[in-house]
Amino acid sequence: MLWKLVLKEIKYQFKTITIYVFFGVIFLFYFSQFGIEAQEIYKPDPGSNDYGVVEITDEYEEMSGIYIQLKNDLLSGEVGKYTPLYKTVKLTEQEKSKLVNWLMEIAPTGEIKDAKTDIKVGYDRFIDIIHSYDDLMGGNTVYNDENRHSFRGKTYEEALQEYKDLKNKDKFTNGSARLFVDYLGITAGLFPIFIAAFVLLRDKKSRANELINSSKISSIKYVFSKYIAVCICVMLGYLVLATFTTIKYMIVANKLNLVIDNFAFLKYTITWITPTVLFTVAMGMLLSIIFNNAIIGIVVQAIICYKSLMPLEGDYSLTKNIIRFNSLGNHENYIYWRNTIITNRLFFTGISLVMVMATVYLWSIKRKDY
Repeated sequence: MLWKLVLKEIKYQFKTITIYVFFGVIFLFYFSQFGIEAQEIYKPDPGSNDYGVVEITDEYEEMSGIYIQLKNDLLSGEVGKYTPLYKTVKLTEQEKSKLVNWLMEIAPTGEIKDAKTDIKVGYDRFIDIIHSYDDLMGGNTVYNDENRHSFRGKTYEEALQEYKDLKNKDKFTNGSARLFVDYLGITAGLFPIFIAAFVLLRDKKSRANELINSSKISSIKYVFSKYIAVCICVMLGYLVLATFTTIKYMIVANKLNLVIDNFAFLKYTITWITPTVLFTVAMGMLLSIIFNNAIIGIVVQAIICYKSLMPLEGDYSLTKNIIRFNSLGNHENYIYWRNTIITNRLFFTGISLVMVMATVYLWSIKRKDY
């Protein structure tokens, strides 16, 4: 009975325009954000002038780079903010005055030639100043802990080592697959809500509940059939893109005589994106039952999604339902965070099932009222 209901819901979803709009959105996002270019798996040229960038980890390099940014803010009279999209905000004269004082405290000479001698504050005090500046400008500036990143150009040696890791440790496609799910995970954290938030309210609106309530369909079968069906429909779009990308990489690898992991994109799609989809769909269904309104669920999920977008890498706490790993390869960093990512994915899978059971309970109470 359960799988007959699942199949029936899947057939219904593919008769609606909503699922095709969803596919269109994620396909557009894919082709605009994630490219598969052959040069991604070419060995770096020692004569190149650009090998990309790498995040700064040395404290003095970081302070020096941010100091230059602060001076540029003072000269331009504005600072960048995410609200939620990026924009610039002008500094008042009072804010400029405070920024001047902080700059003088950091480097009294007004410039940094040798960071270790010219910077007169410790790293902790420097971060305190950055926090004060962020607070002064209303928060969520580019200096916020989640938004603040300092980069420098990669050396040829670093680019070559990254290529070797991508080739030998990630077999090319594993590194690319993490970037693939980073981009598409953003869509999984938001857009499925537009299907899930209406799936239970739909029958009420069409008065189909009169038939459902008088039938022998249990609440658990009814709710789970819709939940499973929506998750299958949504995941189908991601699996199609994962398969499409795998085929493209196989063609490139065959041309360049490279060994790749043929299952990488499917593997990361299933393990990283599926828990996000499970959570988004479960949240949409639960909130629609609680508030008897789909819009509230959409708004709540949009907020949750936004809170999970930053930083681009390195925060996999249980408050982040989207896994961000916005770099190609970076194998050593992935290994460092792998267990934390696994814990995060298991948590969101578990909490999703809890929310579905809560939906079953609430729907069983409300179905009589319907």
